[in-house]
Amino acid sequence: MTNGNSVTRVACTLIAHNEADRIARAIESVAGIADEVLVIDSGSTDDTVAICKSLGAKVVHNPWHGYGPQKRFAEDLASFDWILNLDADEWLSDALRAELKAILSQPLPPTRSFRVRVRIVYPRRETPAPFAHFHNYVRLYNRKTTRFRDSLAHDEVPATADVVQLRGDILHKSYRDF
Repeated sequence: MTNGNSVTRVACTLIAHNEADRIARAIESVAGIADEVLVIDSGSTDDTVAICKSLGAKVVHNPWHGYGPQKRFAEDLASFDWILNLDADEWLSDALRAELKAILSQPLPPTRSFRVRVRIVYPRRETPAPFAHFHNYVRLYNRKTTRFRDSLAHDEVPATADVVQLRGDILHKSYRDF
């Protein structure tokens, strides 16, 4: 994967376990934005690894040690300091893709972080329902300035002092079915 017109080089990191039915959308959504896609797989028994590799992602096996430790492991292995973090069941909206392309086309101060709304998409839908629930997380950041916490259950990156709120959304389809 390469991001041809980016000044700021970015690694997209994902953690996965048996995500063959949905990880392709996550990887495809960062095409043209991420210079590297790094998937940390904790032992999938489905086609997750093969799908990731077929889409140009680098896949590394790491036994499951909890959310924070898995994501920190990915940060440590990333080829670039700027990290765009996604979950395997998430993808970038078109608006966020355009916004990120513009942001990454210029040099960024290493102390900056970017917060993104992560909107829930319910089963049998491809877009969030009106007034759908969302979380607001730092998802683009420089690993030299801030990182995932080492918590086993919670995975959150602390915002830097000059955090910027992005307008586009990450779409999150965590429920396969009701």
